[in-house]
Amino acid sequence: MIICTSICTNYLPKAMVLAASVKRVNPARKFLLCLTEKELPDEAKSFPDFDHAVLAKDLGFPNPERYLIRYSIVEASTAVKGQIFRYLFKQFPEETKFVYLDPDIFVYSDLSELDALLDHEEIVLTPHLLTPGNLDMELSCMNHGIYNLGFLAVRRSVEAERFINWWCERLDFACYDDMGNGIFTDQKWIDLAPALFKAFILKNPGYNVATWNLLEREIENRQGTLHANGAPIRFIHFSGFDSNTFFWAVEQWVKNDKVLVKSLGEAYSRALQELGEARLRQTPWSYDTLDNGEKLDAVVRKRFRDHGFLKDAPVYQMTLRTIQKAYADGNGRWVKIRRKLSGTWKRLRRRFFQTRKLQSLREVNYNLEEIAQERDFIHFRGWAFFPGQSATGNEILLLLSPAGGEYLTIETTPVKRPDVSEYFVHWDLDDAGFTATLEKTRIREKFKDGQTLSITLLLKTKTGSVLQKTNHSVHV
Repeated sequence: MIICTSICTNYLPKAMVLAASVKRVNPARKFLLCLTEKELPDEAKSFPDFDHAVLAKDLGFPNPERYLIRYSIVEASTAVKGQIFRYLFKQFPEETKFVYLDPDIFVYSDLSELDALLDHEEIVLTPHLLTPGNLDMELSCMNHGIYNLGFLAVRRSVEAERFINWWCERLDFACYDDMGNGIFTDQKWIDLAPALFKAFILKNPGYNVATWNLLEREIENRQGTLHANGAPIRFIHFSGFDSNTFFWAVEQWVKNDKVLVKSLGEAYSRALQELGEARLRQTPWSYDTLDNGEKLDAVVRKRFRDHGFLKDAPVYQMTLRTIQKAYADGNGRWVKIRRKLSGTWKRLRRRFFQTRKLQSLREVNYNLEEIAQERDFIHFRGWAFFPGQSATGNEILLLLSPAGGEYLTIETTPVKRPDVSEYFVHWDLDDAGFTATLEKTRIREKFKDGQTLSITLLLKTKTGSVLQKTNHSVHV
């Protein structure tokens, strides 16, 4: 059995800890590291628990630079995973069992059930959840995917190769963090796998223990061996560890022994620090800059993503000016058309709001906690978020309108609200809060005196914009 992982240099200590944990429980397991960087760092070359180390550009992509320039650091390290399996199939013809583990995993005991399972199963997946009840996480799975791709195991077979080839093609097409279009990196595609291929869903609670399933798994130490719901824990997935999500989830969701589970996180943190986490996690991603040192931004990456220009060019050897010129020359007409369509959409949207009542299109969780009027100002305070989604990056607007009339838009100021995360038992709602102050002169300039204005929330999320009528109003 070969176990592999995919990283950029900032995650190298995590991959080292993973490899060491694999070797500790079974020294016979082979470990392969794939690094999506331009060069292999010395720390990766010399680490004894890496049996093999390969750069993503050497996996067999026809044009690796053109492939990688479309992706952010997280997208890129997941977009190469299908090609890693192709590489393993080709480079290790004597091996029949291959397992991918995310770098932020720690293996506590040998994967014996999986080894036996791969004697007769060809593709093995683990779902995020095994039992119903955590509605927040169920909704999250609808966005991020049913199965967690921090783990994937395959046995060499015609069916497995057919699956890997399909996955590679889909990742080549789109491995983006774009939930608004139904895509979440490499993971969301795998929702289709059990229907399209012969995939086995492993429901052993000792596999892939993580923040999202802590609520459903009782973790305990039985005579020196960790168990989850009575099954020996094979590995824990410390996803979101850098943002302190793990310890937050322990406090919120672990029912039986918080001290034990917290101690596992503390031990994992110490292991990372011993291998240079504080220094290496600051390493810039080499594919984030062109060879001349110019930094790539999301706009340039999106141009490569959306259009097929410079298909075979050595893109990292070019300059930003050359890339931008090629974009303008090759797609100038398209840009003009898009700008025209954008203007048309704005006019249609304005007409919609002016001629129709504002309507709630989807349910938003919200609370307008305060509407305080002074002589010249109105102050608003509250929170809002869409169920099942992170509040990070959301924009909240307040729309004031008389019945059937035009609307007045009020921009809000984000306010941190960790109490919202705590109340709804969701790790990422701190950014749901807002405040706003409106000068009454703006209302008088737009509306007649003595009108009652209803308040509608406009919540702009990563997946689109949502209108939510409220039962609140102001009278000026």
